[in-house]
Amino acid sequence: MIKNYGGEAANFMDVRAGANEEQMKFAMGLVSSNRKVKAIVINIFGGITKCDEIARGIIDAGLKYPQ
Repeated sequence: MIKNYGGEAANFMDVRAGANEEQMKFAMGLVSSNRKVKAIVINIFGGITKCDEIARGIIDAGLKYPQ
């Protein structure tokens, strides 16, 4: 889908089962620290890991998006 709209996926991150809020916060900070990253697509498989933990980690990372 990304390629169909002219984008290029640089990489992907597989969040392991049982990942917690702090691990996700660290991962989001790591990915977003690269200035070339323009978007982050997140796909969570509920039931394999706790969606609320992942969501809190994303929120805690405090990512800023251009308006």
